[in-house]
Amino acid sequence: MTGVLRSLSVSFNAVMPIVILLGIGVLLRQKKVISKAFEVEANNVVYKWALPLYLFNATLGASIRSGFSLGMTLYGVLAPAALYLILVLVLPRFYRDNRKRIGAFISVSFNSGCAIPGLMLCAALIPAGEQVPFMLALPFWMIGNMVLSAIAMSIYSQEKKSAGDTAKFLVRQIIRTPMIWAIVIGLIMNVLSIKLPEFVNSVIGYMSNLTIPLALITLGAQLDMSALKGDFKQTFMCGVVLKLVLLPLIGMLVAVTPLFHFTNTELTGAFIQMATPIGPGIYSMAIALNSDSEFLGRGMVVSQVFSCLTMFIGIVVLTAFGIC
Repeated sequence: MTGVLRSLSVSFNAVMPIVILLGIGVLLRQKKVISKAFEVEANNVVYKWALPLYLFNATLGASIRSGFSLGMTLYGVLAPAALYLILVLVLPRFYRDNRKRIGAFISVSFNSGCAIPGLMLCAALIPAGEQVPFMLALPFWMIGNMVLSAIAMSIYSQEKKSAGDTAKFLVRQIIRTPMIWAIVIGLIMNVLSIKLPEFVNSVIGYMSNLTIPLALITLGAQLDMSALKGDFKQTFMCGVVLKLVLLPLIGMLVAVTPLFHFTNTELTGAFIQMATPIGPGIYSMAIALNSDSEFLGRGMVVSQVFSCLTMFIGIVVLTAFGIC
């Protein structure tokens, strides 16, 4: 019984802060403390400044030599890509009259928001000295998500884009992603042993500390529960059954086989990558590529609402087997 209680305790302590912060965002929006304009501004602060500085700070202070995990990085890209390929082959048979929805359905099913709340789970489940592999894998996972989603949305858009147009769009998206640049610059400065003045480190530290709470509160404020009513069966299928249940379940069953020889840290990082719901950045991509952004938005809400439950159960199982 002690083992069961420990598993429940670890999972509860990891997931409940996420639930509470999301709930605060929902409550503040309902009480009209947070406006639509604030949501936009807060998103800009989080994803263009606070989160990049958080990742820069973490990378700059990391022990790189003991950090990068090629296996976890590749696995975190290829496992979702396998589901992606299956859906690309299967879905056109079911959406012959609504091809625009295929790209959105695929994106909700495999895409991961591993930065938020992934970083929070990483801090809760992985010891501080062993978090570097997760941080260094993040940019590769993010780029993988972008590339696959953009390809699917372009192929199944009402206005088909050429391969060249899609490639240019992707390059612009990657170049304009501050989180990727933050990690790259942090790595370069780390390798070159470049030190920042103490007062600069203090400012970056303060900005980093507000990242996760502000991001989750803003995300909670953006949760429109009315989205649960529209196309619920389809959004539940892609956002919960495929993304939050089958992908982590099958992915982890494969990952624990002797084929990969993953450490517990790598297994925990892989689980976080696969079990976190779709990130908000894909929504703007759906609009730009003329995909079914309304369906994708509803899928995001459904996925985020149910993710806390599926992550809680997943962490209980991982802890019971001594993985985290």
